[in-house]
Amino acid sequence: MKKINLFIIAIVLVLYSCSNEEVTPLISSDILGTWIATSVDYGGQTVTEVSGQILSNTFTGEGYDIDFTVTFNDSPKTYISDGSYSIHLTNTVLGQTYTQDIENLEFLQDGSWEQNGNKLIIESQGEETEGTIEKLTQNELVLSVETIEDLSEQGATIISTIVAKVTFVRNN
Repeated sequence: MKKINLFIIAIVLVLYSCSNEEVTPLISSDILGTWIATSVDYGGQTVTEVSGQILSNTFTGEGYDIDFTVTFNDSPKTYISDGSYSIHLTNTVLGQTYTQDIENLEFLQDGSWEQNGNKLIIESQGEETEGTIEKLTQNELVLSVETIEDLSEQGATIISTIVAKVTFVRNN
């Protein structure tokens, strides 16, 4: 009987530890310093509703002419973004694919930052955005941000969900 009870307790402990397992990003360094962007990728969907009609499109974007840096300072916790990038955007609407290049985009406006585990909260011009640090090592930083924009006005509802992923290397 003792063996059965121990066996049941062992199974419960194994199941409990497996169910509470969280996937944590690789964070083994400090974010302070200057980071040089090496890639910018977008993905998402826009849903437009006008007079009961719904139109959905998906999009992807791949950065090019990437020439920007972000510097994270301590005391006070501010960041400075400098430079620009361009994006090759591919939209698919009603089975048709369209592409366009959007050039000379700024990555961020300067502002303040706060890190809480793998969450990076940035504030600029009164707006707060929360991103996820997917990887932070001595030499590499990978950030992802999901943004939902509601551009509704004059009887039309336009909601865009945008997921951006930016990879940086540390400026030595």
